[in-house]
Amino acid sequence: MKTKINNYKFKQEKRPFGLLKTIYENQINSHEKGYVRTLHGFVEVYSQGDDKFNHYTSVSMILDGFWFHRNINKRYSQKFLVTFANRFANDCFAKQNPSKSGMGFSMDGLRSNMSNDIRTLKQMVESIALTDFGIINHSGVDCEDLKHAMNQVIQNSNILNCTFDDEIEDDWNLMLDSCVDKIGDEN
Repeated sequence: MKTKINNYKFKQEKRPFGLLKTIYENQINSHEKGYVRTLHGFVEVYSQGDDKFNHYTSVSMILDGFWFHRNINKRYSQKFLVTFANRFANDCFAKQNPSKSGMGFSMDGLRSNMSNDIRTLKQMVESIALTDFGIINHSGVDCEDLKHAMNQVIQNSNILNCTFDDEIEDDWNLMLDSCVDKIGDEN
């Protein structure tokens, strides 16, 4: 059975990259629907809900012949729907083209920087342990406990530096030269 509501009022707003309509069924119930232009294509958006109940948002798009769809149990404003549609399109593009999306990241660079930071921290711990006669800042922290904790961090860093994957080009290389000697193992 189809029902027709005659008292619709249309309010149309142009937002950057989006054309959405707010449809008022009555003074309480309304919903937003329309299309948002993104860098990867158009995203269809729909959001409904009154003040307390029936909150629902749906976004969908077709990208490279695949249909992507997401439902959320929240209602969003027109302004955020445009932002949400752009994020959704970026997520869809990232799933379809993992090599072309996202921020460039070097795991080798991260491991190298971490090793350098650990070397600096190790020097600080060693200088504190030598000058403080066994107790740090009179707080009851034993220097041997501090050395042991530092050696645990060094060991975990060294384990990460010794993992590698030959199938990943220019990243996840074996980095034995970045390994840090534990405190007391400098011989």
